[in-house]
Amino acid sequence: MYQDKQLFFNHDCATNVVQKRKEYMCIKKILKERGIWFQTPLTRIRIHWESGIRIYESAQAAAEELRRRGMQVEVAARSGDPQQLEEQLRGALSWQWQEKRSK
Repeated sequence: MYQDKQLFFNHDCATNVVQKRKEYMCIKKILKERGIWFQTPLTRIRIHWESGIRIYESAQAAAEELRRRGMQVEVAARSGDPQQLEEQLRGALSWQWQEKRSK
């Protein structure tokens, strides 16, 4: 605790590991709100359900399970996917892309 705030220290992880762990943020928030115990070992999430422990390899897989259990969750797409980055960029631009014109 520092100035009435709880501090957490994590390992110094590679950039891709940090990015993948960030994908779990909305899932972790929902689990905390519902008092469900979980752990995030490196790039996975381990959820301690009443029926047993399950390990998910991706935020999308964990989100699907939460939805099956009646929880509302939206997981952002991985920002490292070049195709999705291009789609996000095209959607954010006010002008339209044009194909090259032949002379």
